[in-house]
Amino acid sequence: MAALGLTIHHACKLTPITEEELMEYSYYAINNLNFLAKTATGGFQSLIEENDWEASIQQKEMVVETNLWKTLKLIWEYAEKGMNLERIKSEYHMDDLLTDLYKWSSACNSTLLYDGHFGHEKIEVRESSIKLAYKFLARLKLDFEFNILDELPSSGLYPVAHSTMLTTVEYSLLAGLSHIGAVRNEVCKIKDPLVIEKEGGNILITIPVARKFLQKKRKFISTEGIDYGQVN
Repeated sequence: MAALGLTIHHACKLTPITEEELMEYSYYAINNLNFLAKTATGGFQSLIEENDWEASIQQKEMVVETNLWKTLKLIWEYAEKGMNLERIKSEYHMDDLLTDLYKWSSACNSTLLYDGHFGHEKIEVRESSIKLAYKFLARLKLDFEFNILDELPSSGLYPVAHSTMLTTVEYSLLAGLSHIGAVRNEVCKIKDPLVIEKEGGNILITIPVARKFLQKKRKFISTEGIDYGQVN
């Protein structure tokens, strides 16, 4: 059976995910997953009565008690802030984190494909879990020269990611760029251009090159305890 790959919508900015955006997404995701369970089993009561996110104290308290939020927050702190590295390495199996994130996101994506939205959220909220997954994978590769195929059953789950190098989307996410066009601009610079590889028409950045160039980016946040080497 072919994998149902998750991709970031072309209109979504690749800028960093805020904690507020992640919490709003989590609220809609929990509501949606509970609704799907209710339609499948009959009689399952949703944890959430309201449909739209209002950032109320009640809504936030409900979200932070869920396993989904605790998992997403852990991944977000690593992917966006470079935190929790030792905790993730010692307390979690990487494939479990990645597959949970995939299963939750793909289940919610089925609703989005049908309805187009959860409520009145902006597209960056709607796409936040998929953006998070790609940034998580990108940082793992940056920090450990991680091979995705060693942890996932299929590269088709996240088709915009390369197994060992960074795609323009992954590089943009780490650099805090809003779109991949900015990467192409770096490649075309006369002085100190971004060095790329090409594979089947795709632009790729090796990990040593990414480490060198990302350290020069104002919005890039290094992972705590990782030495990316000296920048020339």
